[in-house]
Amino acid sequence: MASIARKFIFNFLCLLLFLGLYSSQQQNTLVQRQELKDGDELVSADGKFRLGFFNLTGNNSCLGIWYDGDSLTNVVWVANPNAPLFGNSVSLSIDDYGSLKISYSKMGPTISLNPGQEASNCSAVLLDTGNFVLHELNSDGTVKRELWQSFDYPTDTLLPGMKLGFNKKSGQTWSLKSWRSDVVPDTGAFTFGMNVYSIPGNEFNIMQHEDEYWTGGFSQDEGYQHKPINGFTLQDQRGSSYAFSKIRNENETYFNFSANKDIKTFPRLRIDYLGKLYVGERLFVQCYFVDTDGYEFHADDNLTHVDCEDKCLSICSCVAFEPSKEDGTGCKVWTTMPNFETALNARKVYFLEYKVDVEHVLRT
Repeated sequence: MASIARKFIFNFLCLLLFLGLYSSQQQNTLVQRQELKDGDELVSADGKFRLGFFNLTGNNSCLGIWYDGDSLTNVVWVANPNAPLFGNSVSLSIDDYGSLKISYSKMGPTISLNPGQEASNCSAVLLDTGNFVLHELNSDGTVKRELWQSFDYPTDTLLPGMKLGFNKKSGQTWSLKSWRSDVVPDTGAFTFGMNVYSIPGNEFNIMQHEDEYWTGGFSQDEGYQHKPINGFTLQDQRGSSYAFSKIRNENETYFNFSANKDIKTFPRLRIDYLGKLYVGERLFVQCYFVDTDGYEFHADDNLTHVDCEDKCLSICSCVAFEPSKEDGTGCKVWTTMPNFETALNARKVYFLEYKVDVEHVLRT
């Protein structure tokens, strides 16, 4: 009996050792019928990227990819920005039919990231580029075909190697969509992409909802920006920290960029909720105020920061505005100059500036 017990313990320890080794070797990979739950993470082989569930406001969970470190500030991709799941009973899995699914509990709703495809023997891997790729595998473990990749569905961030443009053959479009605010990943007011009928120096546009907000692009046809145009501040030139390229062939027209390995900040091109473009990291200082009375628009209007600014500009007597919610959305405006007191933790208020035509005033 003792020998049987020793043999059982030995086999059990071997199994634990095997599972531990398997886990450490497969930490960048999700295999079929395996669950990635809230608190679990996939980590790219080089340790630069992480994939898991995060929440920025309340208890709403999103699946995302972020640079190693704080998930709240380093998010580069969100799987379900407009359909967050409430609570922490969430998981990511690959079902028996090869569908990559986000689920909320066993009986709750599911979100399929690759609907309409069926495959067997599948796995999804988080690559060192930050791309999350679902593969169908051959019996020997080699890749049979690629079923889906996160790089085809960018949110607000373009990473080195991602495409910004369109595929004329498949109809695929790659564009960046701003968040509603700094902490709300829902689709916001701005979309950054390539003009379908572009000319050199006018390859890109930013759309604010249905209106063209900005146009710009490269100043040289060979694909590198010589100087900033219309505020497009890609700062580094060919052979420097960043290299920007424009590719055109019979099937695709797109822009991408690469980053030198010695850059110290995380390389990314991002459009923020105000419609501004940034490469790498940005630092900013905010001033805060405590507000008095003002008019607040209805919460169901789902107004972004830019929508609130537009509301203020459409009112002749508006002198100031602010996002009225803690997550940076909503809208409150003032038509008379209010009295404010400074406070560290109050929301930021934006004042309109008016310029007086001195020459005209003197003539009249």
